[in-house]
Amino acid sequence: MRRPDLARAGSVLALLAYLALARAAGNLYPFSSFNMYSTERVHSASRIVARDDQGRVHELDEYTAWDCPKPPDIRPDACPAQWPFYYIPYLDREAAALLAARQTTLPDAAPVTVIRRVFRLHEQPGDPSIEDCSLQTCRAVQP
Repeated sequence: MRRPDLARAGSVLALLAYLALARAAGNLYPFSSFNMYSTERVHSASRIVARDDQGRVHELDEYTAWDCPKPPDIRPDACPAQWPFYYIPYLDREAAALLAARQTTLPDAAPVTVIRRVFRLHEQPGDPSIEDCSLQTCRAVQP
């Protein structure tokens, strides 16, 4: 065999080996099904955010300081009327950590309600419905 034929045969053999292994593993990249996404049908999502006294919603990190009487209860069962909903535990923990890190005394700051906002998708096309669950009223300062 000539050198180019040997290289071509090696390439074909490597491709066939890859296809066999990928098929055995059930992951034929780039045609993967991404099981982490395909097995769970999520029809809701939630975020912990802040609602000001005018009803506008803000990300928690838009405030530079927080004054909460106690740490808000971020557990999903703190919102039984909205349950069940999808949530991401590490994002909830990050929200609680941010509130704790920026905790200070702010007697004259504006009241802000820490809420869990739940978005629900429906079978028919259109915007998701929104449900809010108040977790705690605090005081906060924006820059």
